[in-house]
Amino acid sequence: MKLRKVCAQRFDYFHKGFEILKEMKIAGFAPDTHSYHQLLASCGNVGNLKAADLVMDHMEADKIPITIKTYGNLLNVIARTVQRGLDHKLKAALIERSDVIFNQLQKFALDRKASGAPLVPEEDTITVPVLNNYLLVYANAMHLRQAEGLLPLFEEFGLQPNSHTYTILLKMFSRARRVEQCFDIYRQMKQRDIIPNKLAWTHLLNVCAKTKYYNNGFKILRLMIANDFEIMPKQIYLFYRALASNKVPELNELKELVWPYPKCRVFFLRPPPAYPQHPEPH
Repeated sequence: MKLRKVCAQRFDYFHKGFEILKEMKIAGFAPDTHSYHQLLASCGNVGNLKAADLVMDHMEADKIPITIKTYGNLLNVIARTVQRGLDHKLKAALIERSDVIFNQLQKFALDRKASGAPLVPEEDTITVPVLNNYLLVYANAMHLRQAEGLLPLFEEFGLQPNSHTYTILLKMFSRARRVEQCFDIYRQMKQRDIIPNKLAWTHLLNVCAKTKYYNNGFKILRLMIANDFEIMPKQIYLFYRALASNKVPELNELKELVWPYPKCRVFFLRPPPAYPQHPEPH
């Protein structure tokens, strides 16, 4: 079990999971549902949909029942595969497949509820992580309207979006340089008393750097400090480069804010790099 878990978490050990599965069968051990879910998780880590389909074939051959968690893991694999920059036709096909899977898991949940049998959490009921994975498919495909339009699904299933839900949307809008939508998402988080995680703060800071909304960027940075988040170089990298390349006076202000964090001082101990100018996304 521990070896399978390690292989699911380590990107470079992805292939080992299948080898361990084979060795288990040779040794006479029957892989269970958790074994296959961990394999699906490892497929999601590397965005390998072909391998995930192979896992599903193994589950069918071993007569392992499909659950909500299985469908959720499969949605995560599709989301990570979409993220790899596929052509429009293939991306559209994967989104269509995710819709089919989501319809299947909805039917599964309804059937389980109608059966009257005791429901197993995560296996028989739709959860926030499952909805997040479905949202991630559209967000990684940069389908902005469709992704944001999935938020009402949480309320429909009696669930509340969590920090990860909003971080997915923040990353999508930050990539699209939609600063107003990013701050709208941030306001929604505040209304629900959800404190942004490190990734959410970073996406907010990045969109301010990309769109030259430097004043808002400083507000975000001060909020991070006020919420006791340790500022790391990776978080301020784009913001620093935008300020440095444009030679704006706010660079000294940034230095004063982040100087108490030793790892960030490296930016101010060497010449600033050029900031690449990326074209606006279509």
